[in-house]
Amino acid sequence: MSDDQKTWFGSVINLGAGLGGVLGGFPVDMFGKRTGMIVANTFLLVGYLMILLCKAPSFGHSNTQQMTQFYAARVLQGVGIGFVCCSVGNYQVEISTLPLRGAIGTCFQVGVVAGIFMVYFLGLWIRYESLSVIVLVVNAVGIVFAFTIPESPVWLLSKGRKEEAEAALKRLRSSDSQVTEILEKMESELNQDDVEESSESVIEKMSKAPRMKALMIGVGLMFVQQLSGINAVMFYASKILGTVWTDDDTVNQVAVGVQAMQFLLTIVAAPIVDKAGRKAMLTIASVGLVFCCMAMSSYYFWASTVPKGILILGFYGYVAFFSMGMGAVPWFIMGEIFHPEVKGISSAIATMCNWLLSFAITKTVDTFVKAFSTNSDPSDINGETPSGHGWLFVMYGSVCFLGVFFIRFVLPETKGKSYAVLEKELMGRNSYAEISK
Repeated sequence: MSDDQKTWFGSVINLGAGLGGVLGGFPVDMFGKRTGMIVANTFLLVGYLMILLCKAPSFGHSNTQQMTQFYAARVLQGVGIGFVCCSVGNYQVEISTLPLRGAIGTCFQVGVVAGIFMVYFLGLWIRYESLSVIVLVVNAVGIVFAFTIPESPVWLLSKGRKEEAEAALKRLRSSDSQVTEILEKMESELNQDDVEESSESVIEKMSKAPRMKALMIGVGLMFVQQLSGINAVMFYASKILGTVWTDDDTVNQVAVGVQAMQFLLTIVAAPIVDKAGRKAMLTIASVGLVFCCMAMSSYYFWASTVPKGILILGFYGYVAFFSMGMGAVPWFIMGEIFHPEVKGISSAIATMCNWLLSFAITKTVDTFVKAFSTNSDPSDINGETPSGHGWLFVMYGSVCFLGVFFIRFVLPETKGKSYAVLEKELMGRNSYAEISK
C-alpha cells in the first residue's frame, strides 16, 4: 500500500461507522437492542472475512480491485461498529440498577479498549491474516452469545410486551421479589407520555424540548470527545514514542504498553464513575487533557529547550485522562438522557456525528500539520521539530478547555437519577431533591 492508501484504509472505517449509526437507529428502536448486536457482529464478521480472503498489495504497489475490496471490508466493519454504538451502551444502561449504572455503562468502553489492546498485542507476533481469523471467530461467538442474553426489559415494555419484560427482568435480577416493583416503576415512566404519543410520528416525538436538549447534549459530548484529538494522538503515537526510543520493535512494544495502560485505567474508572459522578469525572478528564495538550505542544514549539520527557509525560497523561473519563462516560450518558421511545434514533444521530468527526480528525491530521508548519519537512519530529504539531495540540487543547464549560453549565448530573427525573431537569425543573425526599 502507498502512504495515502494506508491513511484511507485506517480512516474509511469511520465513514462506515457513521453510516452504521444512521442505519442502526431505526432497527434498534424497532427490533430491539439484542437484534442490533446480532446485526453488528454479522457486519463485522463479513468485513473480516473479506479481508482474510483478499491478499494485501505490497508497499508502493497497488491493485485497484484488491484495494476496493479492502476499503469495502473496512466500510462493512465500520457499519458494524455503528450498530454496536447504537445498541450496546443503551442496552447496558437499560438493564442496570441505578447504583451500578455508571460501572456497567463503562463496560462498553472496557470492551473497546480490551479489543484494541488484544489486537496491538497479537500484532507483535502474528500477521494480519491470522489476526483476522481470530477476530472473525470472536465475532462469530458474539453472534451466538447475543442469542442467549435477554432483550432489554425497557424496550420490551415500550412495545407493550409486559410478560416478556418480566421474564427478562427475572433473568437480570438476583431476587424475583424486586421484579414487580422495578417493572411497575419502568411501566409508570414509560406510560407518562403514551396517551399523547401513540399517534405521533418519530419527528414529533423527537421535537419535544427535553428530547431535543438531550440530543444536543449527546452530540455536544461527541464533539468534545473527538475534537479533543484522541485519534490524532494515537495516529502519531509511534512518532511521539520514537523521539525517545529509536528502535521500531521497542516503539511497538511500548505502544502495546500504552494500550494496556488504557485498558487498566478504564477498568479502574468504572466504580469511580458511580461514586464521583459523571460531571466530576468528565471535568477532571477535560482539565487534564488541556494540560497534557499544552505539554505536548510545548515540546513541538521549543524542542531545543524542552526535554523529551515532557512530551512523553504529556502523551501518557493524555491517554490516562481520556481513558478515565472522556472515553467511556459520553457513551453511556446517552443511554441515560435519551427517552426510550427515541433512544435508537437519538443514539444514531450522536453516533454518526462521532464517527464522521473521527474520520475528519484521522484523515486531516497531516493536512493541519502541513498547514501550520514552518518547517519544510512537517513529518520530521526527530530533527528540527515543526511548529505544525505544536499548533495541532493547541487546537485540541482549546476544544478540551471549552469542553470544561460545556460540562459544567450544560450537562446535567445523571448519577443515581431515573429518566423521569432527568427529563424534568432537562425541562428546567430541578425536581430531584423533591422526588428523592
